[in-house]
Amino acid sequence: MTWPRVTVAICTRNRARLLDRTLASLTTLRWPYHAPWALLVVDNGSTDDTRAVCVSYRERLPIRVVVESQPGLSNARNCALDEAEGDHLVFTDDDVQVDPGWLEAWAAAAERWPRAAAFGGPIAPDFPVPPDPDLVAAFPALGTGFCGLDHERAEGPLPSPQPIWGANMGYRRAAVAGLRFDPNLGRTPDSQRGGEEERFLAEVRARGHEIIWCPGMRLAHYVDPSRMTVAYLASFYAGQGEQFVRVHGAPRPLTPTLLGAPRWFVRFTLEAYFRYLRARLTSTRVDALRKLRVYSELRGMLRACRQDGA
Repeated sequence: MTWPRVTVAICTRNRARLLDRTLASLTTLRWPYHAPWALLVVDNGSTDDTRAVCVSYRERLPIRVVVESQPGLSNARNCALDEAEGDHLVFTDDDVQVDPGWLEAWAAAAERWPRAAAFGGPIAPDFPVPPDPDLVAAFPALGTGFCGLDHERAEGPLPSPQPIWGANMGYRRAAVAGLRFDPNLGRTPDSQRGGEEERFLAEVRARGHEIIWCPGMRLAHYVDPSRMTVAYLASFYAGQGEQFVRVHGAPRPLTPTLLGAPRWFVRFTLEAYFRYLRARLTSTRVDALRKLRVYSELRGMLRACRQDGA
């Protein structure tokens, strides 16, 4: 059986240890097709051993490394769109373990659905240590490993607005020609905001294309213990708040303003902060953490308002 060439893209920045695990898992892939597949690593300005790790796999993987110096995940993904070779581009992350049949399952689905533009599969959380139950109760994203996903449905068209996530998504390049990931969204060294994947997928759907759910396209997303801390979770939810403003705009009414943000919203955010402080003294740990989550989201929204208003 022959198959058009596919590029697998990984965007990375200063995560050499995790990238090493991911690349090792890619060496186990089954690929029974005549055409070779290619691996594109987009180095988004790493200063660690990322380059050396990639070089160490040159004899085991069809790997090519390019550098995108403009920081930000959207910029790195746009670089992958430009640098990919072949008819298909499949994205994964630098902190996953792929099933040996992951890429084969994608290829088989792409063959069965030749008119579809995008494909996505399940993402299971991989916890090296169990997360704190109080943190899971207060910060639900932790319980899913931040990007866990399983639509629990058979292979076939995925109705809108059900998503596929960046750790496990593939596109037919001709179908997404001209589309870009929004640099105002997506993680950067200074922000945990997301939203770029949802916007890109919405634009694909707006073109009238089908999105195919592929349950055999399985992988696990590693959740580093450093991400299971109160400080990280507060930062993550602040990024979610920032993302909300980037996607939906500032809270209304917009005037009068204080330092670029609606004055009433500044007061609302401060009140949420004092509710959190009071809960730390008078309520349960979970309740206080939930109030911290709310305050963190509002803080992120406020930060985005001030940045846009500056």
